[in-house]
Amino acid sequence: MEHLQEFLRPAQYDRWKSLGAGRHKGLIGSHMAHFYTGEQEAFDVSLPYLLEGVERGERLLAVMPPRKSAELLADMDRRGYPVAAWLKTGQLRVSAGMESLEGMVRYIAAFAAEAGGFRVVGDMIWSVEKGWDLTTLSSFENIPSTLPPSENGALLCQYSLQDLSGSYIMMASEHHRHIIYKGKMRSSQYYDSAAL
Repeated sequence: MEHLQEFLRPAQYDRWKSLGAGRHKGLIGSHMAHFYTGEQEAFDVSLPYLLEGVERGERLLAVMPPRKSAELLADMDRRGYPVAAWLKTGQLRVSAGMESLEGMVRYIAAFAAEAGGFRVVGDMIWSVEKGWDLTTLSSFENIPSTLPPSENGALLCQYSLQDLSGSYIMMASEHHRHIIYKGKMRSSQYYDSAAL
């Protein structure tokens, strides 16, 4: 957790940034969840979210299984975006996630520290494929809830309603202040920062 505290600075809660997807705006430093039911629905949110970051000069990190990241990059390439150049310059980075909670925290903290403005999108099925259990993922998702939001970053965690159990979805609802579902952003009625 101390690695995240190194780069997180208090943000002004009245400052908003566009999230790209569905014309939603989120508080700077937002940690949001997106619940989806199919690959296209996932990309319909993650792609505009990332492209909005490019327009703002932010660095991007996509954390997802290799198959999903390959599909995302191919979709961006088909739409005419210079994906290869972004990867070469480091504006876009792709990761399959780390084996351990501590390793993943260090990785994201290092990315954010060197990035300046940044956006992270994670398809959280990566954590299951790395062998993380629900308790470990819950600990990981809890970290942003216990710290002041970064004034120069945003975190979007995607959860497949087809591939993850209700326990995962409930945990995500408890650790994310805002949830995107079927194109609408809502405050989570289960989020309670005092209880985390």
